[in-house]
Amino acid sequence: MLLVADSGSSKTDWVLRKSKGRYLEMKSLGYNPVYIGAPEIIKDIQNSLRGEFEFTSVREVWFYGAGCSSIERSSIVKSALSVVFPSAKIRIRHDVLGAARAGLGHEKGIAGILGTGANACFYDGREILKGLPSYGYLFGDEGSGAYLGKVLVNDFLKDKLPEGLSRKFKMVFDLDKDALIEKIYASPKPNRVLASFSPFYSDFRGRDWVEKNLYIAFQTYFDAFIKPLEQEEKYPLSMVGSIAYHFKDVFQEVAEERGIEVKEILKVPVQNLMRYHESGF
Repeated sequence: MLLVADSGSSKTDWVLRKSKGRYLEMKSLGYNPVYIGAPEIIKDIQNSLRGEFEFTSVREVWFYGAGCSSIERSSIVKSALSVVFPSAKIRIRHDVLGAARAGLGHEKGIAGILGTGANACFYDGREILKGLPSYGYLFGDEGSGAYLGKVLVNDFLKDKLPEGLSRKFKMVFDLDKDALIEKIYASPKPNRVLASFSPFYSDFRGRDWVEKNLYIAFQTYFDAFIKPLEQEEKYPLSMVGSIAYHFKDVFQEVAEERGIEVKEILKVPVQNLMRYHESGF
């Protein structure tokens, strides 16, 4: 059986091919090795996927993960998966390659990610020709869920949110300033905590502050990730991730202003990844 996973910092989407035409889709936590170790990965997979299928029946695993950009970090995930799926050949790849294969298939173009984190690459239809470091939520991840959360929290803490939105923030999250600081700084996964505030933008679409900051966030994303990858010849852009998907109207607006064709915006790419691997690439 073939198992394919797309893992961000917040969640992992799995699809298992049980037989021809029969698939099983599952979810678990995200396994970014920057923030999580092998023992925690093993424990969570065993708890999340237990009872869904026999782990020893899996013969091949393709895992596309955030943070899996180096051999050292990829080996953390590989060692964990090797324990859980002892009969399987394990392949670990960066999530940005997964985004490219899911969104572009065998077509040349630019592929981007906008979820909890952010990234992009230029892709030749099989592998990454040019990638960019994201530097994580502190120094990068422009336009991402963590970025949007940080902008929101920053304006709330510094009394820059419009009064009506500030009241809504307190009501929705039930946190005063001290509790908010504690929640973020005490967390072992602060990027995930910051991204958890991003649904606030969905809840209050149409407010000037929300629309302005979504637009600025995507302008910042294009400047940081897409502009450095543009070629003389125009290529399509394909995106994956919840932030690009839920705010696609603003994202498309920014892309059109820059003369960039957005081929597709996928919320969940794992089904496309399964099709890619079944195509015999």
